[in-house]
Order: sequence, then structure tokens, then C-alpha cells
Amino acid sequence: MEKNRKELKILSMVILALVAFSVVKLIVDLCVNGIPQITPIPQGLTKEIVDVIVIITLALTCVAFLPEIYIGIKGIRVANNNAKGKAHLVWAIILIVFSVIAVAGGISNLVKNVNTMNIVNLCDVVIDGLLYVTYFDYARKIAKE
Repeated sequence: MEKNRKELKILSMVILALVAFSVVKLIVDLCVNGIPQITPIPQGLTKEIVDVIVIITLALTCVAFLPEIYIGIKGIRVANNNAKGKAHLVWAIILIVFSVIAVAGGISNLVKNVNTMNIVNLCDVVIDGLLYVTYFDYARKIAKE
């Protein structure tokens, strides 16, 4: 029992560390490459509208980190026996599904263009997916206790 709690706590800390890594990677990418430019501009849209769409997409990407942060913090609290509930299990399943979709997209990007950034992105989503599966397993074991 205590082993499950210890493992969940470690997994939660690793998830939080990887979220921090992903945020830093996003910020560095924005600083180095700037805001992504879409060329050619789709017919019927102005450059300003395309820029707004790109900025909104970047903001939604940042919002997507919130469930990962939630399960990281909730996992630590559950491991310390300070919290109950099953919402973090549902979020873990949702994140597993998103990771599978992201792995498929990462493989597609890697097949189209083999470069270091695509390899790093694919490794990131594969590791995330494996962590969420393991997290779910330990959190479910603790919930059954």
C-alpha cells in the first residue's frame, strides 16, 4: 500500500516536471522562432485575422497544460492521503486519449520531415502517455484501498 502511494507521488512529481519542461520548450520555441507564420494566407482571410488565430491557438495550448498540472498536484495530495475523489482518474484517461492522438500526429510529422524537433516532440508525447497510463494504474490501486 505504501509502495503505491510512494510511486504515485514520484509519478506526480515527474508529470509536473515534464509540464514545466513543455512550457519552457514552448517559450524557447516562441523566443527563437517567433510566433508561427501561416503562409500562404488562406483566401478570404487577412494577415491580421490569421495572426489572431495563431495567438488564440497558442493561448489554448497553454490552457491545455492545466489538466496535467491538476493531476500532478492531485496525485501528490492523494499519495499524502490529503485528498479523495476520482476526478483525477477521469482526467488521466482523457490525457491518455489525447496522448495517443498526439503520438499519431507526432509519427506523421516525423515521417513527413525527420528533424530534431519532431523527434523531441514525439518522445515528449510518448513519455507523457506512458506516465499517464502508469499514473492511472497506481491511482486506481490507491482508490481501491
